[in-house]
Amino acid sequence: MSCAPYLSDAHPGAADPRPWGEAANCQRYAYAVLALFAREVPPHRSSELWADPRFGHPPRDDARDLDLALFGRSENAWGAHVAVVVGDVLLHLCAEVGRPTTWRWSDFAERERYSHLVGLVRVAPN
Repeated sequence: MSCAPYLSDAHPGAADPRPWGEAANCQRYAYAVLALFAREVPPHRSSELWADPRFGHPPRDDARDLDLALFGRSENAWGAHVAVVVGDVLLHLCAEVGRPTTWRWSDFAERERYSHLVGLVRVAPN
């Protein structure tokens, strides 16, 4: 999983998705990480994920391991970047780095494209 390079067109629900290990976007990567822990997410884009009533939206100060964090230029979930909470850092796949990486919450806040936390999504184990 750690070698999947970033490709924006390799999103959930793509008409012709590449095999997972060849490329992924942030959502596909985050969902694959959750799947390793028996947490299943439909092939949602970020706005669909945010709107899905099956998932909770805990406050930032209640972030737990394997919660999904959505970031964007505004509080709008459409087009938001998806990362996975792991302890005090966030695991994600982004175009800037091109491969999976971990950032602190402050690393997101420092970048305009990720400066707003849309919110958290909690996916319960299956």
